[in-house]
Parts: sequence; structure tokens; C-alpha cells
Amino acid sequence: MKDRSFAAKLPDLSSFLEYSIWGIVFCLPFSKSLSEGFIILAIALFAVQKLKDGRLRVKKSPIFLGLFLYLSVNLLSVFWSVDPSLSLKALITKVLKYIILFYIIYDFIDSEVKVKRLLAVILASVLLITINGFIQQYITGFDLLHKYPTFKYITYSDGKFPTYRQFAFMLSPAERGYVTSSFPFPNDYSSWIITILPMFIALSFFDLKKEKIYARISAYASLAFLGCSLFLTKTRGAWIAFFIGILFLSIARSKKLVIWFFLIAVMFYLIMPLHIKDALKSKLSFRDRMDMWGISVEMIKDRPLRGFGLNTYFNNYKIYRRDTDKYERGSYAHNCYLQQTADVGIPGLLIFLYLLSSIFWYSYCGIRNMKDSFYSSCSLGIAAGLLNFCVYAFVDTNFYSLPLVTLFWFMTGFLFSVINVYEKMPCKPLL
Repeated sequence: MKDRSFAAKLPDLSSFLEYSIWGIVFCLPFSKSLSEGFIILAIALFAVQKLKDGRLRVKKSPIFLGLFLYLSVNLLSVFWSVDPSLSLKALITKVLKYIILFYIIYDFIDSEVKVKRLLAVILASVLLITINGFIQQYITGFDLLHKYPTFKYITYSDGKFPTYRQFAFMLSPAERGYVTSSFPFPNDYSSWIITILPMFIALSFFDLKKEKIYARISAYASLAFLGCSLFLTKTRGAWIAFFIGILFLSIARSKKLVIWFFLIAVMFYLIMPLHIKDALKSKLSFRDRMDMWGISVEMIKDRPLRGFGLNTYFNNYKIYRRDTDKYERGSYAHNCYLQQTADVGIPGLLIFLYLLSSIFWYSYCGIRNMKDSFYSSCSLGIAAGLLNFCVYAFVDTNFYSLPLVTLFWFMTGFLFSVINVYEKMPCKPLL
């Protein structure tokens, strides 16, 4: 007998769901609206597809306990928030949305074919964004997607930044500024790079021998373009985070790679142009961050257990700041963990750290017994990129930047899906 239920009559939307997943990660670096639109579309298609399938698979993993606790503490913060409506909006549009996004990627990418297709889309996005950055840095002085100029700390005598630029190739290297590509600031661009780059490093060095020649060339080109772009952003925090992530990758793969890694790092510093070394010695941005962190600590001291409420830091900063912009301008902490504590309290921070620890614990459990070089390299590279992201979050706003936090949860879901495709193994909870 034919199934005449409503769910059975629904069309198969799996192909459209996959296209929407591609759209999220491809558009993420250059269009918040398109990326957000694809997220909403993916959620709707996922719900319809699950209704048609009549199942909602819940895989055993320590991440779900961490996610539940994370969602719970943010929900509680709404009730004691200094601005409940603002916190409730953030709970739905940020916390809950990204948990759902993670689950969609984790659930849907369930075969090697889907994994490789998604890798191809990420590669295409990388080529587009990095080439756009090179054009911005060396030809036009602005990117082709948003007309963003290179980021410059140098101003005219009246203190204003230039509105129009000369062609970049007419300027000296020191005058060209810091590359941003389709991002407004170099630190955002560098954060995107250090999250993606380790995956291409792992695949390029450890598992591309079996792939077709055009796939190898594209991967090597992406690796070179991302590496050069990271250098051109001139962001110290991103470089340090990348150093830590690649050190982890080297130790995990081969102890001999650690020696090569340090030799390359020393050579890299020796050949670095003088104007970049001078820029890296600047203490201006570090002093600004120290001021922000000091204000964050004051906020935490006032409400250490409950915090001020989810997503209220920016407005509270106006009240706590001590300069002439007091009550006028808000700001982010440029340390995601301090900002998290100010918003949801010390217990909330501990739960968030437990969630992050669970992600890396699951990665360790999944990768340690992998025999397939493709899956182990891909998983290890993604995990190293997520580690880079979390380290850089100590000195920047990664978890509070819309495209970057989307990238984090997308790649976390991708990591879990890659591990699950190969291993399909349970992992004991971290605690």
C-alpha cells in the first residue's frame, strides 16, 4: 500500500539543501546578507527534509552535552539581563541559529562524495577572495567586491583617511597598507585565512597524490595564495595563532616536521621587509586592547556570577569606558573570553570552555585511529584551523563577528561530519 501521508508527498530537497550549504561557505567572506539568507534557506530545507524522512538522528557525542549547557546558560542570562529584549534576540539569532547550523552540516555531509564537493566549493571561494586581495594590494588599491581600500594607519595632515587611492603599483610597499580583500579590516581577513589555511596545508602535504592533476594544482595554488595573503595582512595576533596551530599540526603528524617548521619560521623573519618589521613593533593597538581588557575586568568584578546578559557588552562598554567617548561609543573587548564572562558570568565562561574542549576532545578521539590518509589529513587540518581561531579570539572579536562565527560553527560541523563518515565511532564524554 502506498504511503499517502503528508510527509510522504513532500519533494526530495536534499540537492537544494546541499546547494544552500555551498552558498553559506562560498558567500561568507564577501556577503553577510547572502550567507545569512542561505543559512535561513538551509534551516527551512533541512526541516522539510527531516519531516519527509520521518527521522531526526541524534548521534552520540560529547559535543551535544556542551551545546545543551551552552544554550542553557545563555537562556538563563536572558532573565537577569540588563536588556532582556536584546539578549533574547541574540539567543535566537546567534546562539540557537549557529547550533542548528552546526547540526545541519554534521548531519547532512555524510559521504565522501559530499565531503569532496564541499572542499571544492571552499577552494573556489579561497581562490576568489585571495585573488581579489592581490588585486587590492598590488593593482587598484581597493577590492573589486566592495571597493574596500587597503587598511592604512597613515593619515593626511588633517587627520583624515584618504577617500581615493592612487593605483597601488605606483606606491611603495610601506604605503600600500594592509590587505583586507572583501573584509573591512585585515584582522577579520587574517582570521578567515588562519581558520581555512591549515586544512589546505594538511591535504597538500599529506594526501593529494591520488587526486587528479587539476585538483592538486588548485589546492597548491590555494595554499600559496592563503599563505601570501596572511603575510600581507601584517596582523601579529593572527601570525602567533597560526604559529601555534601549525606547531600542533606538525607535532600530530610528524616530529620531524617541527624542525622544518622552526627553520621556515626563522627564514621567514629574516627575509621580512623592514617596513613590516617596524609595523609589527608598533604598540598602539596593544595599548588599546589593554585599556579594553581593563574595562572588561571591571565589568566582571561588578557581576562575576551572572554577568550583564547575553550580547549586552557593547552597550555596557559605553558606561564603563573612561575617555571622552564615555556614554557615546560602545566597543567589543577584543578578547572573546573576557567578553563572554562579562555577558554571562564566570560559570558561563567555564561552560563555553567546556564546549570548546569537547570539540577538540572529539577530534582527538576521531583522528587518532584513522587509517585513511585523506580523512585524517582533512580532519587534522580543520581541527588545527579551529585551534587557530580559538587562540586568536584571545586578542580579537572572532566569536562576535558575523562571518567569522559562522565560519567557526560551519567548520566545526564539517569536522564532525568528516570524522563520522570514516569512523562512525562513539566517543566518551570529556567529563
